[in-house]
Amino acid sequence: MKFDVRENKILAHGALISAISLTGILIAQGFNKLTKSQAAITQSTITQTAITPSALPSSARTQPSGHGKIVQWFTRYDAIRRQAQMTPEEKMTSGKLMTEMFTGAGSGDKAEGKALLSKMVSRYTVATKQLNSLPPTPQTVELQKGYVDYFTTGRAFFSKYLHALDSNQSDNAMDNLRVDRLRMASLDMSNKSLDKKLRAQFGISPYTYY
Repeated sequence: MKFDVRENKILAHGALISAISLTGILIAQGFNKLTKSQAAITQSTITQTAITPSALPSSARTQPSGHGKIVQWFTRYDAIRRQAQMTPEEKMTSGKLMTEMFTGAGSGDKAEGKALLSKMVSRYTVATKQLNSLPPTPQTVELQKGYVDYFTTGRAFFSKYLHALDSNQSDNAMDNLRVDRLRMASLDMSNKSLDKKLRAQFGISPYTYY
């Protein structure tokens, strides 16, 4: 009978140890499952939160910033100016023609002058149209208007100049040419001053001719 009691105690003690061990295993398994679940949730959250370029709206991926728009504007504006500008050789020819025109001196050969003036009328016409179609930015609208005015005035000047080479002009017509020339010089000076100021303000490289 004593033996049965002792045996029962041993069996009970063994059962208790087994129960404790099993409980520990279950708790450990549950903890591992919880940890894995939390890790999965965390990874899912990170994945959902991360913003990749492809996840952005197309407008956000393609639209430049405010500064980027200004840089783009200057790039197109510089190209328009370059295609309209005289080459160094053309400037020398133009200077010679102007001297002959206003002093009455020269060889009287007008073919070279007519070719250059016709070319400038065409260039300034194109430049005026291109600038008028160029979307302005709030920061560059004044400069854009200034150069539209400059190219419009220049186109009229070269057209009058070309006509003057085809006929004997009165003193009044010559005076008008001088006025247009002074107007162009004034616009050129004010435009270049504003151009320089804006480039310095927005960190844009100075304008260069090719």
